[in-house]
Amino acid sequence: MLLQSGWGGEAEFRKVTGPGIPEKGDANDLLCHHHPDLAAARVALDALPTFLPRIDEPEPAPRISLAGGSNDPRWDAVKEAVRLALGVTDYNHKGFSKKFFRCYDRQHDDLDASAQWHRDGFCKCHGCGKTFNAKQMAEFLNIP
Repeated sequence: MLLQSGWGGEAEFRKVTGPGIPEKGDANDLLCHHHPDLAAARVALDALPTFLPRIDEPEPAPRISLAGGSNDPRWDAVKEAVRLALGVTDYNHKGFSKKFFRCYDRQHDDLDASAQWHRDGFCKCHGCGKTFNAKQMAEFLNIP
């Protein structure tokens, strides 16, 4: 069994084992084994190895790869998927979406939503000046 101890405000997970402790022992078994000497129980607890649970990282979205390059007609489907994901419905006279959204550049802390999607299939941030193509936008939006 795992024990979560909060000694000193920090949580640690330790597997409770040792002489006199049942195989599937818990903190209560450790305390009963050392009762009434709580200092000895504390020493026994501190001597246990720290258990580090394995945390699985989420798998990254698959990379988009179209053999025909930017001239591949399947890019039209990618551009449409990005447009739909961004919620773009109307464009201004320059071809940019009327809807603004936050920049996807991690270096740009875009608090005022200064990026727009262009009908030709790219995103332009008017705050930092960066441009992202349809492939990059699809990856940012986790579009397979």
